[in-house]
Amino acid sequence: MVYDPNCWMPEDGSFENWKLRREYEANKAAEPKEPERWLDYHVGVDIGQKHDYTALAVTECRPNYAGDKFFFVRYLHRFRLGLLFGTVVQKLVSLDRQLRASGGSRSVSITWACDATGIGSPVVEMIQKALPEATVVPVYITGGFGSTVDYDESHISKQQLVSLIVAAFESGSVRIADDVKEAETLIQELSNYELRRSESGHVSYGAMTGGAFDDLVTSLGLSLFSAVTWGSSSQVLFW
Repeated sequence: MVYDPNCWMPEDGSFENWKLRREYEANKAAEPKEPERWLDYHVGVDIGQKHDYTALAVTECRPNYAGDKFFFVRYLHRFRLGLLFGTVVQKLVSLDRQLRASGGSRSVSITWACDATGIGSPVVEMIQKALPEATVVPVYITGGFGSTVDYDESHISKQQLVSLIVAAFESGSVRIADDVKEAETLIQELSNYELRRSESGHVSYGAMTGGAFDDLVTSLGLSLFSAVTWGSSSQVLFW
């Protein structure tokens, strides 16, 4: 029941009770609501090079009653070095199956945002062939400032990817589940992340110290990019 102070009557209870109820409803609207009919997952996959890890992040996107989006990091994983890409793809197929089964009686929407930069392009094609019914978006991470967004192919600058992560943490809209095993590794990567500017003015982002990695940060950024762009909208349900 929604109370209107202009229509308040004595039988509605005290005016103080009405104010408390209004505050309760406002607080309720500010919190992310529990999923009802469907779950909305966004998987960011950072394709590693020969000496870099391939990593992924699974984020569940939920709106609140005011339409704001909240992002729950459900799973983080870093594949061991030297793993064949064919094996990685098989594991992604298994993850897709597990995520779809997690909905129970609810429908599940999964959007894959996969790093197609450099060597990633043929690997993304392998993922698309292995998941023909899934929404697999190739994402090219660029060094510029602009972006283009499309299901067939998206481009986003590293600066924008980092800004998405910073904005999500500063606003409190991203939450990491307590049972996520790689959460501490992600926090270490975030604390070791920095912006570098060369003498020519070129700006780059990455791990601060030699030998450190930023694959989980990138996979989280891709996951958030997908969730911010396509999350919590009935028009992007694919199952």
